[in-house]
Amino acid sequence: MLVVGLLLVQALADSAVAVLAGADGDDAWASVDRAARWSELAAAALYVLLAALTAGKVVLDRQWRHFATGADLALLALGFTMALAGVANDSSAALTGQALLAYLRAVLVFYALRAADPGPVAVRRLLTVVGVVVAANVAVALGEAAAGFAVDDAAGVGSVDQGAVRALLADSVELGNVLGLALVGCLAWAAGGRTVGRMWWAAVALVALALSATESSGSVVGVLLAAVVVAVTARRGAARVLGVVLLLVLCVGAQVALNPDRHASWEARLGIGVSRVDGAAIAAPTDFPRVADVLARQPLLGCGPGQLTSIGAGEGGSQCTANQPFEQKGFSHSFWFRLLIETGVLGFAAFVAWLFLVIRPLRNPARRRPRRESPGPPHFIAIWGIAAVVFAAVVAVLSPSVESPMLSVLLWTVVGIAWWVRRRSQEAERSLFAADTAFIPKVRDPADVHAVDTRILGTDEILSLARQARRRTDRGN
Repeated sequence: MLVVGLLLVQALADSAVAVLAGADGDDAWASVDRAARWSELAAAALYVLLAALTAGKVVLDRQWRHFATGADLALLALGFTMALAGVANDSSAALTGQALLAYLRAVLVFYALRAADPGPVAVRRLLTVVGVVVAANVAVALGEAAAGFAVDDAAGVGSVDQGAVRALLADSVELGNVLGLALVGCLAWAAGGRTVGRMWWAAVALVALALSATESSGSVVGVLLAAVVVAVTARRGAARVLGVVLLLVLCVGAQVALNPDRHASWEARLGIGVSRVDGAAIAAPTDFPRVADVLARQPLLGCGPGQLTSIGAGEGGSQCTANQPFEQKGFSHSFWFRLLIETGVLGFAAFVAWLFLVIRPLRNPARRRPRRESPGPPHFIAIWGIAAVVFAAVVAVLSPSVESPMLSVLLWTVVGIAWWVRRRSQEAERSLFAADTAFIPKVRDPADVHAVDTRILGTDEILSLARQARRRTDRGN
């Protein structure tokens, strides 16, 4: 759990030091470049450590059967399909491996949380880390917006993002992704039957206002569609969900109506629709014919993983992209377009099927109505897990955010905790009589009719007995 927390902090604040310590001119860019290299090394070391700890935990606790779900098998099929696309095309083994890491390395957080099976206190601490960093970014973003602070996007987005806030993160798009995912969590909280008061609504309003100041249209659209998923999945709390949506719409409307510069920025974004302006990572209608041309040559397995990403810039490209200078002419950075081009229809279908199998097991705990007398896990997190995947899928239409260090780590942390809720819910629903009777204290001694123990076992005791029985069964297998 500590390593996952460190990864979250690293992903959320990897550019904060560079932003705060940088100066004007070339020295600032040099400091940003050095900070980015150190950040990549730190992230790689944390992932290696997390992989080792996860593998060790699974082996020591013999948790094999917990990692044979449909989602796990679908992930294996996805990895095989991507590797096959690399072999069938001109991608080298090194390039294919780097591309697989870029696509899927954050999924390790998902497996680490499942293997750790943390307690409620550890989960609460992990979410607290996320909350503190998000709150810090909200505060800085609102300060920038109030001061009318204009920033130049570090990724070279250009004039469309002039005036958009970025707080402590690398650019406004990343900040929009973080705040959007946090707002989706607020939607899940509202629909999950949790207590909401004036302070809660005030906090939601601040997050919505900061999100509107980022001018991240993809994040706003993702939150709106995720709200529909939350309402349909939870089957309750529609009024609260509608209230959060209205807050977001009002905040975006206020940004557009009251600020002429941001009015022009939003008009450019919405008027262009899905286009790429001054380097902005947004899909253009003119890209579709080029995508169709590439798929006509390699429809099933595409051009090979890594051919359209930055990691393949020095590889020369494959034959099916030789006459398609996508990067030079501003090819869309849409994650779904990249996946379709690099892995073909088979890779695209495998990825979508995997995501579906990830969220499918969360439906039952998400729809379970919370009871005051039940101290079980907070089921709103299961709703959040489903909606978070939908949010990321929508954002991925306009950017490669699903494979970025920012959104990917946050996404799989939320989904991993949602699967923890699922596992705890299953344990809580098991009958006490299904546990090994060797662990259950005797209620009555038959040899002494006067020795009667009428103590009722608490929920924690019952769950402890069930876990002991499960581990004993696993060892027996």
